Amino acid sequence: LGAFPGVPHRLRSLGERGGRNWIDNGVSTTPTSTISALEDISGRPLYWIGGGKTKHLPLGELAAAAAARCAEVLAFGAAAEELARAVEAAGGRARRLPD
Repeated sequence: LGAFPGVPHRLRSLGERGGRNWIDNGVSTTPTSTISALEDISGRPLYWIGGGKTKHLPLGELAAAAAARCAEVLAFGAAAEELARAVEAAGGRARRLPD
């Protein structure tokens, strides 16, 4: 078990670069699974890159979790504006990225 690297795209450590630990959780495609991931990751500061396609799901709980845990949310894709607005409404910082 000690040699098991984890499942691709599920809270898998990609290593450290620039003094930051990079974690791939790319298959977290629902607010509930993303909230669980944000709560599971320890350490500060936490920067979350999120977005992609909008799924028209409520973002209130996710935005609150991101505002509480993240130094900044980097929002991209079709969902960028909706996600960034929700995080900002919850008191967090968000930056909109083109891609």
